[in-house]
Amino acid sequence: MSPGNDGRDRNVPLVAQECWTILSRASTRGNFGMDRQQARSLAGIGLAMLTAGWLYAMYRLALAGLITGAPFFGEPSRPELGEPYLIAAAVLGIGGPFIGLFVCLNQRWKAAAALCAIAAAVLTVVALVFVVIPIGQRNSTRHAPIWTPSSYYCVEHSGGDNECPGG
Repeated sequence: MSPGNDGRDRNVPLVAQECWTILSRASTRGNFGMDRQQARSLAGIGLAMLTAGWLYAMYRLALAGLITGAPFFGEPSRPELGEPYLIAAAVLGIGGPFIGLFVCLNQRWKAAAALCAIAAAVLTVVALVFVVIPIGQRNSTRHAPIWTPSSYYCVEHSGGDNECPGG
């Protein structure tokens, strides 16, 4: 090793090197060879990565659901095509903060746990109001009985007069 070189490869990000160092140690102390501080830092890195992935997936699923069901070029709106994406976004939106809450409670991070609990509550309400209830209402009106004309309904045909028979 040259002077001033601490044995780290300068081309690999420091976070990736730290994760590799922690995970590659022998499991002599429990927790994959980590002490409590190292386990907390790895949990923080994992929580940050999960949060970034969760936000990206939520954005993509919600956008796909809105675009898929939107009318383009004068065609009729078909919101049922976007329903699977919106349902997946709702499930992910509710599940993500609960996973974060579990990690925060496991690591005894009270402020972060409170933030995750608030996010879970707010996103549950948002998912109910904007996804679950509208889909339920749309499904209930989709299967409504179709109005059929009664036997005395008058239909005018071309070539005839403008009056219905008997009236």
